[in-house]
Amino acid sequence: MALMLCCSDYEATGFLDEAAGRLATAELLDECVDHALDHAGLALKRPKVADLPIEFTGEGQMQLNSLHVAEVLSDDSNFRQRAMDKLAGPLAHVLLLTPQDFASAWLAGQEAFNLHSRDTVNDSTYLLLSSLAVQSLRKANIIKALALNLNLARPEKPPGSFKHTLALEAVERCITLFMALGNLHWFTAATCPPELKDYFANLLVEQIKQQSPGQSPKQVLQGVLANLQSLYQHNQLIFQVPLANTCFPPACIHKS
Repeated sequence: MALMLCCSDYEATGFLDEAAGRLATAELLDECVDHALDHAGLALKRPKVADLPIEFTGEGQMQLNSLHVAEVLSDDSNFRQRAMDKLAGPLAHVLLLTPQDFASAWLAGQEAFNLHSRDTVNDSTYLLLSSLAVQSLRKANIIKALALNLNLARPEKPPGSFKHTLALEAVERCITLFMALGNLHWFTAATCPPELKDYFANLLVEQIKQQSPGQSPKQVLQGVLANLQSLYQHNQLIFQVPLANTCFPPACIHKS
């Protein structure tokens, strides 16, 4: 999962196109994509840590990597529809959480911290950043800046400390969910086939209906919209942070 993430997001933006276009690698890539999306679905639907304790060190980081790969696939023309089909159900599950549970798990709340409580300090995401790829630097700056705005990376959590790493991972979950939802819903006639217009929205609505039988449609809609609004408001903070608050020198970002 980490290697696929490195090749498709951090190192070479054309990796998926190259792999999908070669007979020698297309079949293997298809299998990897299916497994990655299945893992992302499991990560989205994971029960609370109190109900299903963490089984091994790094489980939270592995789930985060799977969500990152799903985010990449949701923005790739080769696999966008497959990502829609496989992730509509798990994403409906996430949006149907109560506002309290949604905030705890996906808005850098206590459940997000619990999930990453057994991750190592030098987790795989930040080791991958050592390549200093432009995409990596930009995302790292965004994560750190949002953590500062949410008051998660406080002085008592110095950079490199375990609590500081937990804060960044919790924020990363929030950003990755937001970006995946945006990618899946986004449509432009220039690059997307016409049949994908509103395709994901219709899938998501249908899944929400199926997963909330017997409930008031009005109350279900209010809950889903409240969660979406909270997610948007948290990620909106990304655009309100000066470069001086980020974790890499401004020159690294200007190069992009």
